[in-house]
Amino acid sequence: MSAPDTRFTRVVAMEGGAAPAGGEVLEAPLPLSARPGEDATAPVTFGQYFEAVIRMLSGPGEVLLRRAVGAALSCPGPYKGLITEVEIRSERHGAFYHPARIRAVTGDGPALLAGNVAVSPSGLALVESEGKLLTALSGQAPSGLPALYGTARAPLDQGRETRMLLVEWFEDFSEFHLDGGGGISVWDDDRGHFTLGPDRAAGVYEAAGRILALYYDPDTALGVTGWNQAAGDFVARVDGNGTQVRLVTARALGSLTEPGDVLSDAFWFVLNTSLRLRLDRVLGTGPWGLAGDWSVAPILRGLLAGLSARAARTGRHPDLSRNLLELLSGLGEERLEAACRVLAGSCDPCRSETSLLAACATAHGQALGSLFQAESPDLWG
Repeated sequence: MSAPDTRFTRVVAMEGGAAPAGGEVLEAPLPLSARPGEDATAPVTFGQYFEAVIRMLSGPGEVLLRRAVGAALSCPGPYKGLITEVEIRSERHGAFYHPARIRAVTGDGPALLAGNVAVSPSGLALVESEGKLLTALSGQAPSGLPALYGTARAPLDQGRETRMLLVEWFEDFSEFHLDGGGGISVWDDDRGHFTLGPDRAAGVYEAAGRILALYYDPDTALGVTGWNQAAGDFVARVDGNGTQVRLVTARALGSLTEPGDVLSDAFWFVLNTSLRLRLDRVLGTGPWGLAGDWSVAPILRGLLAGLSARAARTGRHPDLSRNLLELLSGLGEERLEAACRVLAGSCDPCRSETSLLAACATAHGQALGSLFQAESPDLWG
């Protein structure tokens, strides 16, 4: 059916639920922030935002909408039936994207999509690069990153445009952050915010480590970079069926080292990732914090399990996890501390978390050393 048969509705997510967007809301400006070295973006209203998304999904953009709906509903191709309504819900506002939850109502049930909408120069550039990266990474770790449905663009005003990365929506997954009391706070839209203590939060960190290791290539030393838990880049679903985690963005591929010795490169990857996964802002917007020492073992378990799973899939470096475990457990606390300090010293001094990395480097090395003194390496074997 053609676009005129589809009704588009506008909704804004709010604490405790969502509300239709109209009147003053549509005239209000989107929260915008400029990246370092980037000029402030001229104001964009919620009304302009919604109209741009509608333009990208109707008219010529209906082809993209039907392709995405077909994929979300597991159809063999683009969806061919009637799409009666498309609800666009503005969810949040980040440094690069203004994500929308897009719910398409069809005769075969609702299809849920995520529209990562960009209006700033850095966001516009990221739509193109992330789209290519998601395509390149697809199939490397099923369900770790969102499936890509396509990209679109639409005029905004004054010669400006907006772009959108249309991807899989992770339904029932929630942002989570350090709670400031030793655990994590999960921001569930239906159940409200709830806290997980270390015992249950361990599974969240283990799953996050596994995802990052699945996308790490030992031959090139490249892995997914640019993620930031303070920005809510990892989301979790914690219920009676267990714990699942997803990474919602793949901003870049990068490496700490030039590819050389596979074991050495992987050592620095594990050290860097295990420390950075502990970093977060308390309750998402508060001061920087570090997950407790209880998080170190599950993060390592996840990283080593991910490397093993990748090796099983590719047939490359089957002994890497075991060799890494032996290397880590044999270094001792003093050398692990020294390695963490070297790691912190190599970070970009302009990044806001760099000073925290330096302050936490010694503590992370001590936590690793204490862990290997107290536990059998077979815990991760």
